Amino acid sequence: MKNIFIVLFLFVLCSTNAQTKGDGSYRDLVQEGNFLSLEENYNMALQNYMDAYAMDSTSGLLNYNIGVCYLNTLNTKYKAELYLERAVKKVSNKCLIDDPMEKSAPPLAHYYYGQALHLNYKFDEEMKEYEAFEKFINVKDKEWKKTISRDKDICAFAKVQMSVPLNVQITSLGDSINSQYPDYSPALSADERMLIFTTRRPSTTGGMKDDNGNYYEDVVVSYKDDKGEWSKPVSLSESINGNGMDAAINITPDGQTLILYRDGGDGMGGNIYYSTFDGADWSPIKDFGSDVNSKFQESHACLNADATVLIFVSNRPGGYGGRDLYRCVKLPTGTWSKALNMGPVINTEFDEDGAFIHPDGRTFFLLLMDINLWVVSILCLQHWMRIINFRM
Repeated sequence: MKNIFIVLFLFVLCSTNAQTKGDGSYRDLVQEGNFLSLEENYNMALQNYMDAYAMDSTSGLLNYNIGVCYLNTLNTKYKAELYLERAVKKVSNKCLIDDPMEKSAPPLAHYYYGQALHLNYKFDEEMKEYEAFEKFINVKDKEWKKTISRDKDICAFAKVQMSVPLNVQITSLGDSINSQYPDYSPALSADERMLIFTTRRPSTTGGMKDDNGNYYEDVVVSYKDDKGEWSKPVSLSESINGNGMDAAINITPDGQTLILYRDGGDGMGGNIYYSTFDGADWSPIKDFGSDVNSKFQESHACLNADATVLIFVSNRPGGYGGRDLYRCVKLPTGTWSKALNMGPVINTEFDEDGAFIHPDGRTFFLLLMDINLWVVSILCLQHWMRIINFRM
């Protein structure tokens, strides 16, 4: 899986070249932004880049870096288009990427401008940007050729799907649930009266922030009353929320078993856990065991209705590429069997994610992701044999 790339620089400061106060300030801001980008602290990098932008908005390289930073943010990806549009007007294969005072932009601006256009449903323009970028790709660069071919297929697919939209009404749950902070990964009980989800609000346990300036994840719960109104979300349980990253993933139909993700804190990823409800409180989280979790990342999971089958996502070696889906069954001892890859009917060389088993036990949904972790399709497998595209 390829992470979004941002141009970073190695600078040689030359004491013999005196700079004006304006140039020095601009240079320092850009250099600091580059360092923060290297640390994947995109929000802080943006602050430096935008301060530099206030001094000089004409730099193609600066516009490029701002655009790519926005593509890496949680809630402001849509802002990338404006800056990348400016960057592509100054693309040059002679762009001096090691110079913070550079005015041109690298050819990669075409690629990321295409990605930004995709987010805003401008598929014809997106395709043109991929074609423009292709002209700069070395004929021997098989990886980039493969990536562009894949993204062009995604673009064409999206255009067809958007031309025949489904008649679906999407309604916000309102201010009682949603906030100005990221709220996501909902888990709804079968009776639709209990909603558990993940949030990054200032009230998060410990009040810590990650390197990108976002509050750590906490799991919260809201209940729907007889009038159909949702209560104010509160922390699910002290036994679940700690000082690190805690995220809800899925809940069994009876609302008694919750699957969670906890970050490993080592930069390598995290694992999946579960908690059970005893009628009064949720139990401390429990590990699914070494036959499920590994030293790599297990990021999503679901259980069937009677909690005897577990399907989860992992990027462990030995799969078909990227993130794959694996399956375990509960043994008579109460432990889980060895995880088995679900095979090429389901897994591809790209990323599969977001597994969900319908209560009927015969229908299975998953997400097919592109290289930047944006959803390409929601797929439905009936009897786990035939894949049907569930159009977005």
